[in-house]
Amino acid sequence: MRRYSILLLVMIMFVGVSLVAQDTIRVQTFTFDSITTRRGVYQFPDNENTYRKILMYYTLKCDPATTHDQYNCGEWDYLTYTKVYEHTGTYDSTLYHHPNIQRINGYNIDSLALTGQPTSVGFRKQHLITAFPDTVSFEQWGNGETIDTTRRILETSMENGRRQILFTAQQLQAMGLSEGNLNGMKFLVADGQGDINNLLVRATLTDLETLSVDNLTHVNDTLFFNEIADISYGWMDIPFSAPLFWDGESGIIFDIAFENQVPNQGFSIAGHFDDIYHTIITDKPNYVIDFDGTSDFVSVDSSTFIYQNFTIEYWVNKRNNNNWSRVFDFGNGPNKNNILMSLTTGTSGKQTIAIYNDGHNESFEIQTPLPLNEWVHVAVRLTNNRIGWVYFNGELVQYGPLQVPGEDMRKINYLGRSNWSSDTYADMQLDELRFYNVSLDQEVIKQHMHTEIQDPSAEEGLVLYYDFTPQQDDVVSDRSLNNTDGRIYGKANVYQQYGGEQITGFLHMGFQPKVLFYRLESENMDVSEEWVVYERENAPSQFVHFELPEDPTLPTDTTTFYEAGYQYIYNPDGSVFDSVNFEREFDYIREDIPYYGEPFEVINPWEIARFITPYGINLDLGPNGFTWVYDVTDYVDMLKGEVDISAGNQQELLDLRFDFIEGTPPREVLAISRPWGQYASKKYKDLDGNNVLQAVDVEMLPETKEAKIKTRLTGHGHNSNTGEYPHCCEWKDNTHYLLSNGDTIADWHIWQATECPENPVYPQGGTWPGEREGWCPGDMVDDIEWELTPYISNQSVNIDYDITDVPENNLGMGNGNYIVGMHIVQYGETVCNYDAEVFDVISPNSNRYYSRLNPICADPQIVIRNNGSVPLTSLQIHYGVKGGEMQTWHWNGLIEPHQKAKVSLPVWGDSFWFGDESNVFEVSVSMPNGVDDEYPENNMFQTQYTMPDIIDQQFVVKLKMNKQAYRYSMVMTNIFGDTLYNRRQMANDSIYVDTIRFENGCYSLRLLDIENMGLSYWAYPAQGSGYLRFYDMEGSLIKNFNSEFGRTINYSFVLGNLTYIKEPDADVMVEVFPNPVKDKLNIMLDKTEGEFPLKIYRQDGTLMYEETISAGNQSVHTINVGHFSPGIYLLTGKTSQYNISRKIVIQR
Repeated sequence: MRRYSILLLVMIMFVGVSLVAQDTIRVQTFTFDSITTRRGVYQFPDNENTYRKILMYYTLKCDPATTHDQYNCGEWDYLTYTKVYEHTGTYDSTLYHHPNIQRINGYNIDSLALTGQPTSVGFRKQHLITAFPDTVSFEQWGNGETIDTTRRILETSMENGRRQILFTAQQLQAMGLSEGNLNGMKFLVADGQGDINNLLVRATLTDLETLSVDNLTHVNDTLFFNEIADISYGWMDIPFSAPLFWDGESGIIFDIAFENQVPNQGFSIAGHFDDIYHTIITDKPNYVIDFDGTSDFVSVDSSTFIYQNFTIEYWVNKRNNNNWSRVFDFGNGPNKNNILMSLTTGTSGKQTIAIYNDGHNESFEIQTPLPLNEWVHVAVRLTNNRIGWVYFNGELVQYGPLQVPGEDMRKINYLGRSNWSSDTYADMQLDELRFYNVSLDQEVIKQHMHTEIQDPSAEEGLVLYYDFTPQQDDVVSDRSLNNTDGRIYGKANVYQQYGGEQITGFLHMGFQPKVLFYRLESENMDVSEEWVVYERENAPSQFVHFELPEDPTLPTDTTTFYEAGYQYIYNPDGSVFDSVNFEREFDYIREDIPYYGEPFEVINPWEIARFITPYGINLDLGPNGFTWVYDVTDYVDMLKGEVDISAGNQQELLDLRFDFIEGTPPREVLAISRPWGQYASKKYKDLDGNNVLQAVDVEMLPETKEAKIKTRLTGHGHNSNTGEYPHCCEWKDNTHYLLSNGDTIADWHIWQATECPENPVYPQGGTWPGEREGWCPGDMVDDIEWELTPYISNQSVNIDYDITDVPENNLGMGNGNYIVGMHIVQYGETVCNYDAEVFDVISPNSNRYYSRLNPICADPQIVIRNNGSVPLTSLQIHYGVKGGEMQTWHWNGLIEPHQKAKVSLPVWGDSFWFGDESNVFEVSVSMPNGVDDEYPENNMFQTQYTMPDIIDQQFVVKLKMNKQAYRYSMVMTNIFGDTLYNRRQMANDSIYVDTIRFENGCYSLRLLDIENMGLSYWAYPAQGSGYLRFYDMEGSLIKNFNSEFGRTINYSFVLGNLTYIKEPDADVMVEVFPNPVKDKLNIMLDKTEGEFPLKIYRQDGTLMYEETISAGNQSVHTINVGHFSPGIYLLTGKTSQYNISRKIVIQR
């Protein structure tokens, strides 16, 4: 157990906390040094003290030490949960069932007919028998004298073999061969005798001078397919079943293959050796694995596999487009660090390559379908710019975006099977599967196609290599140095390819056989057909028996049998010709035997807070991180003693702290429960159809007087069967309902209409400003709470949930989902009748969470909570800056018990802000409803604040519109809220220049975009770009605003010179324009001097431009980007004090 000390603090003044002399206990759990630790046991207060409030400070920091990906903050917006684990002390065990019989390396069976006799499948082959009776004319040509002999041309000591032999045009012409048909050829047998089975001779014309294993020639025209018996010394005649026409100018490649089910000693063929590669051969058997598409797969041992630039190669022969079947799928379950290649996307026949990192995937579909019943070499590689490239038979067919796989240990890895249970098995044959942790060039991929790796230990980057050579015990051996073996499951069969099928394992041979070509005329040429069936024995199945009732998991016997029943005979095109029945000798019937597993403690996880991580590319949350504060007071009983807690993920560093503020809570927490179980994903259609979150009666404790329900919902998914927006449920604004006994007691929306585009964590790397259902990237998820006290009857409350109906014209939206967490909190009676609390100060406040609304010089805004049992209708509020004159506001309104409301406090003028130099704002409340507050300990609040920029003279505002000016308006108001400047109905791509000549005082500017995308937004380049800048009267830039601001720019400034107001920021002034740009990009530098090194990167990280320029007051430097491809780029620069970055969009 990890323990942290508990600190006792006396709260005197803290930014953004209540101010009163109260004891606060601080518990520190995870820190930024907890690089990957995200769960642990920590010591929390374990005494009888009561706490009026418990705050959780959740701080994230971007840092190179993060392990999730290559960014300091993780790239994607992920759900994260803070959970407390309730150790119940209760133990349980799970009832299991184990079959009395299991197939080794196969799926369980219910019953199976078996035989002890071998079974087989058959393959029909059509032999062609050619005869030339009544020959009218005959002539032949040869290629010189015999010098050498070799058995490797027809090496029938092997079961299978394939050769390609080239005779060049020059050689044929030298023989004296004339243009016309060739009717046969002869090889000279120097020694040996015997038969050749299934000799296949094919030929094609060519202009090649040599042969290469890098480019095996595809040959279709069959000239001979038969057996030749009783071969001995002399000429071996091969009559062609169809004439081969020679054009007099080309060479000829002969493709010769054979199959010998019973090998013999072989034959020596006469010819001559030379240094020219006229022949390529296979010199050993080639094995492939066959998956039946029903239950066959290979399970691969755990390994990291690839985790950087990579190349994956394999040969595949697909027989059917089984829905979402896989070539391979390596991961840790569905959507967990998968590296996968589908055999078909759905049933389209097109492959998809996909890489998952912690739930996020990048993938693309290969638009060229894999053909059926044809061997294809497939290679996919990832390059440094995060682009995936796919090759069929060495030629590029597709490229697309692909992420780098994480360096994760992958434990659930398959060939022929998916990690997703709903997907089907692959119906295919596979050969020469190779994984490399390097990106191979296209030429190297071509070289690999038809060759085996002779020395895997010398192959750079090779991390997995299956050539499927048969092994013992159904093992698939990895020939790389990693030794990551696989195991065959089901009936997947490893078999030796027939000679004509061989596609790999070729070698060069500098030998050309002696040959005679002949041409004849026959009055009655006869070609007959003979069909022959060749059998291939099936692999037997092994079974393990479990017959001990006291422990049915222990094996007692092993048996080996063949599956009885019908086996097919196939035509050459793969279709079924016939079947043969192998008689059943007996049956195995499965029986499931019950038993109990080891006891385990029942642990209940409780979600106490939810957070969505920001889009983290190029994001910086500051040297001390960014903090979000949660009120977790309702979980007080879980935060006692030794607490098992988890939070966050690995995208950012995490600091998690709890402050226990001692005092009397508004009402005592008696119990907390989950009416519909722990948080979980629920489909929209199930919520609408009342299949989940159905009406339930929740029993209250006898002492319970009050109750509320905390609702925590976030919508996710991009579902729509029409393609029309909104896609559900991330982008759909639904109404949520709470019912009791069938009556609606609450309805609400969680749609974040303005919260996302006004997020203080901005701009982010992704689509951060978009409105979403219940959440924003880089923000905490709010709880929506409803009082249940009025609906308690006989110490029970009936509750039900409902939601907006799924649109009937777009039922696909129903497949979207919500992450739903709901807690019912039971309380004793509210302690006070009259208790008003200053819950928070929104402004003035230097807390970064409120930075989009600060600094201010107009009305402060606070949050009041009514902790009493009586509705709050009036209040005295005292407020001011420390050292200044306090002001009193008599507020009137309505705040129901245990509810909050924002209250604006008027100021009488600029002098309101004159105080000492501490910049502290103080506020307190009293006299709720005209009576004494019964709990004054929560009446006071104090914040540190920052004063607005000072501009000591009149200045010029320059506002440039983008291409959609109708969306924007800009106003300036004085300290009393009077509008002094109003810009509306502006024109596209126009520049508005105004001189501001207000009287000395404090003013507020608000630039509003009603569509929440700022003047510039990388994800919507069609809107163009604009800017907002302030200049002094001499034309020098004094303020430059970030154009990617989402919804609003809120900026307060002081005109003139007032005491205790800071000088303008010394922000580095860098502007790029126009943006988007076509060819000439201007970079304006102001308030920076000396050298300014700048770089421009493509979105994939490739450096496109680098230059060091001289900076000066309002200097402008122009760069020609006309040769850059359209897209999004990043410009970076550095001065002695600042690092800057700007997004650039290039359009044409």
